Amino acid sequence: MAEQGGWTSKADLLARITQEHMALDHLLGTLTVGQLLQRGVYGDLAVKDVLAHLAAWERMEAGWLDASRRGAPVVRFTPEYVVTDANYETMIEALNAQVFADNEVRSPADILADLQAAQAAVLAAVTALSEDELNDPHAFPWWDGEPIWTSIAGNTYEHYQEHRELIQAWLDRR
Repeated sequence: MAEQGGWTSKADLLARITQEHMALDHLLGTLTVGQLLQRGVYGDLAVKDVLAHLAAWERMEAGWLDASRRGAPVVRFTPEYVVTDANYETMIEALNAQVFADNEVRSPADILADLQAAQAAVLAAVTALSEDELNDPHAFPWWDGEPIWTSIAGNTYEHYQEHRELIQAWLDRR
């Protein structure tokens, strides 16, 4: 990410999201359906579970950005899982567990399509933001004190890289 004094450009952000998503897609293209379903990538999770997790977080990020642009209230993370500093770890674990449970019976093809749709949604949401909105640490009250691109990075390219490396490490152990 090209940064100058904490500032980043929208073009760089979009390129990084696309680059890391392509790297994830490349890795996924090497896997069989059986590998997508095999448990043990991360605890008892299969690759498809990890992908459902990535899609869920991208959809949430896109929703937060879209709501902010419309001037609507932003509920982080979902109405059932309101996260505060005091309950952060517990609620994030519960939210992730719910994502895994909600997607347990879905096919890999369905989850892969959902991941593609979530990426398209987050790219559209980021594209709609101005350079000032991306870099103003006070532009989004729900992310006050940091520029919004840091939230976007955490739920897109940094997240893809983290889980791509996890999947690759699992493959290397096999």
